[in-house]
Amino acid sequence: MKRKLKLIIVFIFIFLLIMYFGIEGKGFENIDNDSLKFLSTYLDSFQKYLFTITIFVGLVIILVQVPFFNPEIKSRIKNNVFQYVWGKYLLIIIILCSYLLLSFFVVSFVFGYNNIFSILSLPIFFRLFTFVLACFVFYTFIYFISSNQFLAISTVIASNFLLLIIINAINFYLMNNTIDDNTTIFILSLYSGVINVFGLTYLYFYMDKKECLK
Repeated sequence: MKRKLKLIIVFIFIFLLIMYFGIEGKGFENIDNDSLKFLSTYLDSFQKYLFTITIFVGLVIILVQVPFFNPEIKSRIKNNVFQYVWGKYLLIIIILCSYLLLSFFVVSFVFGYNNIFSILSLPIFFRLFTFVLACFVFYTFIYFISSNQFLAISTVIASNFLLLIIINAINFYLMNNTIDDNTTIFILSLYSGVINVFGLTYLYFYMDKKECLK
């Protein structure tokens, strides 16, 4: 099966899952038929980023990853590895983030949620973009130092799941569930920001210099 067809199937799967979320959300009183609360419950929250969105991103990375250690690709990109890889990755990140928000927008419209245009928020898009970018940066960093794609994607997923477990454990056992959503979102933003700043800086300076890529 061609990679593009597999990617289309993954995007259809994501949309169908969001449709299911839309149906399920109608029965929750805390959502109160509000689009923004629906989005916060199923996407824009600490737990959903580190679990659901991580799985979505992992599936996409598997299909769009650039194996720049491959001799054929290596000969084509020569010493422009960083530009070549991130030109492709940034495009797919923007497409994925836009697709996720538009899918929630469409589902909210179909199921009659209120305030559907509140979903199309720049802060929410930026937070989603930053997290997805961090996943791609982390993946590329691990792949760059290990030359192992399976290890790279496994490390990204495991690290995100581990952070989710640690923060939830601290909140439950030490803080008596007093850590609020704003704090967990701040932790997530800090986590994503650190990965993006240090990861991209390292890759920018070293991706084109590694001996095996020359």
